[in-house]
This record gives sequence, structure tokens and C-alpha cells, in this order.
Amino acid sequence: MVSFRLSEQEYEAMMAGCLNEGSRSLSDFARSAACERAMGARDPVIQTLKNRVEELDRKLRDLVLQVAESEEGNGKTGSAKRIGPVVASLAEMYRKEG
Repeated sequence: MVSFRLSEQEYEAMMAGCLNEGSRSLSDFARSAACERAMGARDPVIQTLKNRVEELDRKLRDLVLQVAESEEGNGKTGSAKRIGPVVASLAEMYRKEG
């Protein structure tokens, strides 16, 4: 048996995850999450995939910001229309993340 304490915010997040996943109970959800994380941390294939996704995200971030800054640097107005709403919203998201 394993027991742990949660803050109110952590408990609410766990319950939301439990409902979203359709788990039978909070205990079942927590057990599945803990086991998946423990196994995933040791699985080299999972780690390789995580690394690749992180690398792709960094490259996408750099590309999106370059395109957005290029359009803005050219003094073009309405850059969201020119570079597309998806690129504009991604650029805004990446800027907020830092």
C-alpha cells in the first residue's frame, strides 16, 4: 500500500485527470500514472522519443519566431494576415513562454 498527501489544487488536478481518462477511481488513475512514469523513465525508446519531440519543438519555436520577426522587422502591417493566424498565434505563445 502506498499513501501520499495532495494539496487541494493537486487533488483537483488529479480528479480532473481521472475523469478525463475515464478511470474507475482516483486510486486506479494514480496507480496507472505512477507506473507509466516509472516504466517510461527507464524505457530507452520512450526517452528517445521524448528527446526528439523536445528537439522538434525547439526547432519549430525558432522557425516560427524567425518568420514572425522577419515580417515584423520589414514593417509590414497586419502580419497575422501575412504570415497566417497559426504562425502568429504560435509566435505569441512562444514569446509568452520565453
